[in-house]
Amino acid sequence: MEKIIIKKPNNFKKKSLYCGICEALLVNSQDIISSDEFNCCENCRTTWVEPRRESYLQGWRPTREEVLLEIEKRKALPLNFTV
Repeated sequence: MEKIIIKKPNNFKKKSLYCGICEALLVNSQDIISSDEFNCCENCRTTWVEPRRESYLQGWRPTREEVLLEIEKRKALPLNFTV
């Protein structure tokens, strides 16, 4: 029986599959790009980061209550499917 050895590169960094703000699953390339740069999904980037970029980069984050309200708004939106 052969052994397989898997080595991680020295600069390997574990990444989360979830948004750092709303905890939604990262589902597309835009989410991943936003997560790499801002630790959040694309929806949270446009909602929270862009209007307050400087504050966000200095550590500001929305309150849990604000995030929960935003999640409820998102749930009320119709789903968009593109082919």
